[in-house]
Amino acid sequence: MQQWILRESGSGTREIFERSLASQLERLDIGFELGNTEAVKQAVRHNLGITCLSQLTVADALDRGSLIQLKTPWLDLQRDLYCLLHRDHYPSRLLQAVVDFFAESR
Repeated sequence: MQQWILRESGSGTREIFERSLASQLERLDIGFELGNTEAVKQAVRHNLGITCLSQLTVADALDRGSLIQLKTPWLDLQRDLYCLLHRDHYPSRLLQAVVDFFAESR
């Protein structure tokens, strides 16, 4: 059985993992809990276990072939992100472009 290499408790990635995957597993063998995503990726690269990370954070490693992705279509691994703005500050053109991008991505 492979050990899991996870982000620390309280991280958004860990929350998604626990909500979606950990409850489906009979036994959860956690080998490491690390404080940042790069450390998790390095541990997996060094064959210390497996992990669950966002696709965006591993895109470069997937492109290089240093990590592989396991397809899990039966799991809901979606995460909600929120864009918050100060109500009294007018957004710059760049910030407005980011807000528009996210609105169109829905």
